[in-house]
Amino acid sequence: MIKKWEYKIVDMGTSQIRTLMKSLDKRMTELGEQGWELVCAVPVRSALLGGNKFEQRYVFKRELK
Repeated sequence: MIKKWEYKIVDMGTSQIRTLMKSLDKRMTELGEQGWELVCAVPVRSALLGGNKFEQRYVFKRELK
């Protein structure tokens, strides 16, 4: 049988990362407990502010049941 997946994308701005770093571990743990697996994290440049704002994009997946 072919496995099916669902995906979740979470973006976090650099200012948010600085202020929420302590809660990032907690949030990642919560997602893991819900069955989400982090598959990649990539820096992205936001179109806001002329493309000078950077964010981190996290992509998670979990198997559909």
